[in-house]
Amino acid sequence: MSGRKVVLTGGTGLIMSNVAERYADLGDEVILFDNNQQHDMYPETQELLDKKKNVRFVQGDIRDAKAVAEVAKGAEIFYHFAALMGTSSRFKQEVFTVEVNVIGTINACQAALDAGVKYYVYPPRPALTVWMTPYIITKTAGTQFTQMYNVIYGLPTIGLNIANCYGPRERAVLEANPYKPGEGRKMMATFIEAALKNEDLPVMGDGEQSSDFVFIDDIVEGCMRAPRDAAIGQIIDLGTGINTPVKKVAEMIIEITGSKSKIKHVPLRTGEVKVHTKADLANAKKFLDWEPKIDLREGIRRTVPYYAKRLGVKSPV
Repeated sequence: MSGRKVVLTGGTGLIMSNVAERYADLGDEVILFDNNQQHDMYPETQELLDKKKNVRFVQGDIRDAKAVAEVAKGAEIFYHFAALMGTSSRFKQEVFTVEVNVIGTINACQAALDAGVKYYVYPPRPALTVWMTPYIITKTAGTQFTQMYNVIYGLPTIGLNIANCYGPRERAVLEANPYKPGEGRKMMATFIEAALKNEDLPVMGDGEQSSDFVFIDDIVEGCMRAPRDAAIGQIIDLGTGINTPVKKVAEMIIEITGSKSKIKHVPLRTGEVKVHTKADLANAKKFLDWEPKIDLREGIRRTVPYYAKRLGVKSPV
């Protein structure tokens, strides 16, 4: 089916920029709504905009209810992935984080409801609810408001609880995040870039904390399968169902890249505690007929060449 209007907030981010390509190839009208400047986009996203006439970038702020309402008009599918991310970097920015992650979410829900969208897809709160950080607290509140819009107002919501997604395009430092100040780092990208430069890999704490690391292609496929009637009102985990200790991931990256890097233990960030998380794939199989295809080692091997090219070095794989 083609010709639908699909709106993606946070549309220039890692996940949504990849989802945009899939919808563009289907012939749908794709709107990337984001606060980024065009020059901050991934080169692949800029190329998509240049080549595909059915893809359009709308620069806007999720806090601007009128702008969100305008872009939502006529949409059949609405993905709300715009968020202010970061862990310790969001302390002293509590009000701003609430404005983006809570008020912005309410704006998105209301705009989608008024537009009569058929499907509203969003990432609920992370599993790390024991972390006392502005990001976790505001994402939890945003999730509860979204569920309220489903139960009380009938917004056809579909929650995708995405595990630790990684892959090509992900930036080690969120330098393109328009909501500054504040710097966030992405673990997998940080580790791979450090390994390619033979620098120490900064493992937080003892490295025994574990997470579910899932490759971008698998997540994009899950996102594409999400807009369906059977999934409305559900929260669905997308991951591998396997949790891997952070230290083991670092060791795997050093091995795969043949790096001379060492592991350097650094303190956990403010608000963090050691946790172990993994996806429960039951709902993904039941409602989306989805399961991951790419394991961690293969995902890393597919990711390394992107960073090697970015750094201007020869890829070891």
